[in-house]
Amino acid sequence: MAYFVYWYPGAIGKVRAAMLPWHVFMGLSTYSMALVTAQTGFLEKMTFLIVNKVIERYSLEAMFVNSTALLLVVYGLVVILVSIVPKTTKGETVRNLD
Repeated sequence: MAYFVYWYPGAIGKVRAAMLPWHVFMGLSTYSMALVTAQTGFLEKMTFLIVNKVIERYSLEAMFVNSTALLLVVYGLVVILVSIVPKTTKGETVRNLD
């Protein structure tokens, strides 16, 4: 619903301002689910490779995949943090979308 309010040309500023928290919440929820899906894929791939004895537990490939998964978590947290923190310029407060 919030997505369509932002793209509807006749929506007034107060309606958009009222829908903004829901818009952000739904976007961050979708992004978080994508991150969890990617992390599950990393874990599943590494589990299958180790159980089938394709690679060793502490091999270079295993360390590379684990490092990539950790970087993905850090990147995801930074994106979520940047989305949540209020945006201000030169000490001004956040203004409403009236």
